[in-house]
Amino acid sequence: MTTTQREATNGRVPTDRHEVLAALATVERSRSSSRWPWLGAGLVVGFAAAVAILAYLERDDAPATEAEEVALSTAAVETRDLTEEIEWSATLGYGDPATTTGAGGTVTSIADAGTIVVRGDVVATIDANPVVVFYGDVPFWRSMGEGDEGNDVFLLETNLAALGYDPDQTVDIDEVFTANTAAMVERWQEDIGVEPTGVVDPGAAVMATGPSAVSEPAAVGSAASGPLVTLAPRTSVVDVVAAADGVVSDLAPEGTAIEEGTVLFVVADVPVVATLDSAAATADEADTEADAAIDVMMVVVPAGHSVGSLHVEEGALVTGGGPVLTTARSELQVSLTVDVAEADEFSIGQAVLIELADETTVDGAVVAVSDVIRPTTNQDTPTVDVIVAVVGADDADADVVEGPVTVISTGSEVLGATVVPTRALVSVIEGGFAVEVVNDDGTVTLTGVELGVFDDGVVEVTNGAVVVGQTVVVPS
Repeated sequence: MTTTQREATNGRVPTDRHEVLAALATVERSRSSSRWPWLGAGLVVGFAAAVAILAYLERDDAPATEAEEVALSTAAVETRDLTEEIEWSATLGYGDPATTTGAGGTVTSIADAGTIVVRGDVVATIDANPVVVFYGDVPFWRSMGEGDEGNDVFLLETNLAALGYDPDQTVDIDEVFTANTAAMVERWQEDIGVEPTGVVDPGAAVMATGPSAVSEPAAVGSAASGPLVTLAPRTSVVDVVAAADGVVSDLAPEGTAIEEGTVLFVVADVPVVATLDSAAATADEADTEADAAIDVMMVVVPAGHSVGSLHVEEGALVTGGGPVLTTARSELQVSLTVDVAEADEFSIGQAVLIELADETTVDGAVVAVSDVIRPTTNQDTPTVDVIVAVVGADDADADVVEGPVTVISTGSEVLGATVVPTRALVSVIEGGFAVEVVNDDGTVTLTGVELGVFDDGVVEVTNGAVVVGQTVVVPS
């Protein structure tokens, strides 16, 4: 108890719940008479002063005539530079596989299990018509043409623009299918070898969250009215191309774990070799420029990758720069959904903290901020997805558990803020907060405070109610 609290009870520790509340009310009214006269009828409850006493009195084994004094201490009002931390609810995992359903017809071809596909790839053909991979979370459910409006139109425009089918940027990326949208669709349809009608059928594309591995493909010749293919997210993908024209040999099989020095394939007697060290690849390129003959081609592949899919067969003739195989890895990632208005809080490469279920933290980095708006229902606010990679996932894998986590990002910064410990805050029943300022004569004055940025156990006081050098009461 503070000195004032002991005086209010005439030196006796109160033992009755109602007596405690009455005594506290008397104390707080006496404190507030000069500064907060409007608190005369209200109760102010300090973290240490009331809660601990009442909790003690409510214990089943508490003697009727005893109570413990609450230990209080003091802390100085200080100046600090603060950085606001913003917390976001998120989920840690490897990404949820998405199973897509065909829109009718017969499966005439389909990618093999394990094939890595990215936006724009053909994953299957139905009645000889290609089915293309797009990024998004809402499947096409209707035929879309000029004049149609909706989130599916936005998703279509976003994907085709990302694939380069709007080179002059004549399409407004919105939810309206215009004549310019139709022209963009026709360019795409010509490229994939279908009639350029400018109308998109619902079975023309399947949706993935990003680069994905094919699993559980439907059988060729089966009806395309059930599950067509499952796409399991792969957050890291590398395409490896031929260094020169020639015949491919020594192709590494799909699923091959890639280590330093792994030979991925050979073209025109030149081995294409994986390295985990970008500096080694740079040095090799410099040597190649100096020598006319190419002895080996080094390709940088991130640690933990394996051969995901082969684009050619053993003995195939390829041209320089043509794709030969793809490497991939499923990496730990954190996904969160934020309001569209909050999306600018995140940027690619931004460093964040990830607080795990056991309250430990690991480093993270933002790797994707979706440009696809999730559809809304009723009065829900439109949202977008943000993906955060776990930095150093190799070291973290053994210690993390998939499930809910918290992403902590950096907000506003305040230089030279006047701060008090958050433990010093007293909640006022009428609303707001106060602190107990210790005067020079040892008495305590309740002082209302307006709060700014919270950071590492302290909080900014913005209304000038306290000054550096003053002392406030805190629980010990």
